[in-house]
Amino acid sequence: MSPITVNGVSISADAIRDETAHHRAATPEQAEQAAATALVLRELLRQEALRLGIEATDEDAAVDALIAREVQVPAADEDTCRRF
Repeated sequence: MSPITVNGVSISADAIRDETAHHRAATPEQAEQAAATALVLRELLRQEALRLGIEATDEDAAVDALIAREVQVPAADEDTCRRF
């Protein structure tokens, strides 16, 4: 797979190949595509954390802090639980 660029940040073919080991798929091509998608999403999340000024010790912590800040999970009451 060719390198990918996300808002000017390059994701190397080597990084994609390394990430592929973490993705099970029916074919090697599907695993490679899943790896590329995961790396693009991670880079977008990293960039958003940076844009919002979220400071953290590393990239994973920055993404975790971004998700904790931006994602609101509603609490389900008993009636909602029974519907599902």
